[in-house]
Amino acid sequence: QYATSLASLFSCLNKIAAVIYVNAPLEVCLSRNAHRANIRLTPDSGFVPEDIMNDYYACDDISEMHSAFGDKIIIVENATDDIKSLTTKIRKIVISHLLLINDT
Repeated sequence: QYATSLASLFSCLNKIAAVIYVNAPLEVCLSRNAHRANIRLTPDSGFVPEDIMNDYYACDDISEMHSAFGDKIIIVENATDDIKSLTTKIRKIVISHLLLINDT
């Protein structure tokens, strides 16, 4: 599902784009989502009903993402609910990617 949506955007940003895929177990995603329900600033600020989460994320699409984006996909493993650790990992990846783009 994401692969199709991102493919059109990605084609416009060809050289500078990368896809960061956070590979997290459904249980971790559900926990983060439940936490967002308690801190929502607006009614539509990121919370997704659990039944929709279970339906939408029932199938892992990582192989589809690999097929669509090849070496432009960056997989970040995040099997815990530690959002600070995830943020640090993503920040390092984005900075590294930007430095590589700048060198070309």
